[in-house]
Amino acid sequence: MCIYVSNKYPRRACLAGKASRRNPIIAQRPVEAYFADTGKDLHRRFEEAQYDLFTDAWPAIEAGDVETTPQDESKDEYHSVEDFQALCELDPDAEVRVKDFLDRLRALTFPPFDNARIEVDGETYYVDVEIRPESDESEPDGLLSSY
Repeated sequence: MCIYVSNKYPRRACLAGKASRRNPIIAQRPVEAYFADTGKDLHRRFEEAQYDLFTDAWPAIEAGDVETTPQDESKDEYHSVEDFQALCELDPDAEVRVKDFLDRLRALTFPPFDNARIEVDGETYYVDVEIRPESDESEPDGLLSSY
């Protein structure tokens, strides 16, 4: 049996038979993702969803009373270590959409790991990002609207 996470939209935690993404899905549920999430935030949320999904589904699995859904192989993904390492390298000359770039930085922000890195003037810098919704700010001091 395998529990895995789909990073496609909508994100979901899945429980599949045996240790393969090619086996039928036994159970799945959506996992919320927010613009302020970092990779670590989302990882934590997926771990909690996987645990809850497993404990909720286990009685039916143990009883042999589960309905399965075939997986859509066209949505299957594989990412190598090399893919991840390439994603971590930030090109100082790249032109990108701001939201896409922030999404990439959010995904790579996973303390205590230094994932996103950029080389400028021969020095390597590590980049983490923190995004906070204005509605979470208790004090308006420091917000753009306070100027």
